[in-house]
Amino acid sequence: MFTFVSNGGVKQEAMIPLNEKVYIHCEAAVCQPSVGDNCEPRCFRKRRDVSVQKGSREETTVVSSKELVFIQ
Repeated sequence: MFTFVSNGGVKQEAMIPLNEKVYIHCEAAVCQPSVGDNCEPRCFRKRRDVSVQKGSREETTVVSSKELVFIQ
């Protein structure tokens, strides 16, 4: 369990629970499996003097939720 609280201003101990709308945003990478790419993340060794090039095309999408409703 957690609560979003205000900064409290000068008095840090006076954190007041927020009574406002909160929206959650996240990023998601979309991968379509193909021959030679099963969409599993891979970590390759990188050399410092050589730039790394991606072998696959990656699409990023921002996903937003509706407002969250907090009930006490």
